Amino acid sequence: MKVNGHTGILGVLGCPVKHTLSPAIHDLLIEKFNLNFIYIPLEVSRNNFEKFIKGISRIDNFAGFNITVPYKNDVMKHLDEISKEAKLINAVNTVKIQNNKMYGYNTDDFGFIKSIELNYPKFKTAGKKVLMLGAGGASKAVAFALLKNKISKLIILNRTYKNGIKLRNALKMNFKHSDIIVEKLNFNYLNNARGSTQFHDLIINTTSIGLKKDDKILLDLKYLKGHNTLVYDLIYNPTKTGLLKKASAYGLPVLNGLDMLILQALKSFNIWTGIELENKLLKYIMPLRTKLRKML
Repeated sequence: MKVNGHTGILGVLGCPVKHTLSPAIHDLLIEKFNLNFIYIPLEVSRNNFEKFIKGISRIDNFAGFNITVPYKNDVMKHLDEISKEAKLINAVNTVKIQNNKMYGYNTDDFGFIKSIELNYPKFKTAGKKVLMLGAGGASKAVAFALLKNKISKLIILNRTYKNGIKLRNALKMNFKHSDIIVEKLNFNYLNNARGSTQFHDLIINTTSIGLKKDDKILLDLKYLKGHNTLVYDLIYNPTKTGLLKKASAYGLPVLNGLDMLILQALKSFNIWTGIELENKLLKYIMPLRTKLRKML
């Protein structure tokens, strides 16, 4: 695709964004559908964020952008309209610009649930008991998606207990009757009576622990041996964190965050272009998996 005077601009806004895989995803989609768009990284410092946001909607050929850390919440006050899901999650990861107005969405919850459905179609989220590690930014969309899909119980394990309570209280505002418990994260949680494996169908790591090779595993999984608990780590680089390696060694089903990244991007692409991809997810996710794995 050659850039010309009619080229629409898309991008990913954050700080830093040098590591992002998003351009690789959207470049493939733009080429696949022969669209006159370009997708670029938009690294904007804290000092320049407000100026950038106030000016971007005035660029007539700017069609939209993704948002990553640390601006998913900060951007919300600058938007003209925000989707119901994004309001409930209290974070925006996708902005569409139309007629100089900005519309905010969150596609992370879609990406998370769909990644499980595609990889483990027999795993039905409804009625499941879930253990979630972490209460930071990524955990909000994950918890929202799980509760929206009617899990029976959510246990939040977090190193800082008060942050876990803060997340629980926020979730309770919209899921008043949901069973949400907060515990302080410790390595031996699954080995004590309160953490008995019979209460967990799914374990999710939403923290950044596991990005480095020397990161210690947050949870002792030996108690899960012989069970069928799905262990999901949102980290996708490395493709197998210490947590997932240990889970695999115990014969547990595992999943990393690469498909979630791809699927939330496919949903963003649909918002910007109107091209419906949800009924053909496998068709588009396979070449994207192959492309991104070569880059990791």
